[in-house]
Amino acid sequence: MPVELPNPADFLPHRGAMLLLGRVTALDAERVEAEATIRADNPLLGAAGFPAWGGLELLAEACGMLLAGGGADRPKAAAIVAVRQMSCAPQRFPVGTTLRIHGELLGGSAAAALCSGRVEVAGESVFSATLTIAKLEE
Repeated sequence: MPVELPNPADFLPHRGAMLLLGRVTALDAERVEAEATIRADNPLLGAAGFPAWGGLELLAEACGMLLAGGGADRPKAAAIVAVRQMSCAPQRFPVGTTLRIHGELLGGSAAAALCSGRVEVAGESVFSATLTIAKLEE
């Protein structure tokens, strides 16, 4: 029987155009794979297209899925508190481009996570980084 994968909207606090992840394609306790297709309402989209550095937000959302841990409660807001080993291609992508996001949990707790990952377009890595993300107190 196929495993039902979560909808990012059910686990991330982002709404509307700010929810960049389109769908999760694989998820376990330590890894997430997701896709995002560039939409015309994307807030990072400029006249020249979606910048590869937008991968920072894509990776943060994917890591947020790991931080949520599949819990039933909608997660509280979280923030990127550190970025290390960031690499970014000098490219921009048009509306309709599909990006694939790969994230891996390196460690953490229920309140914060260290996550590493990359964003690919057509099999080519266009962004990679190691992020620390933390849930925010209300």
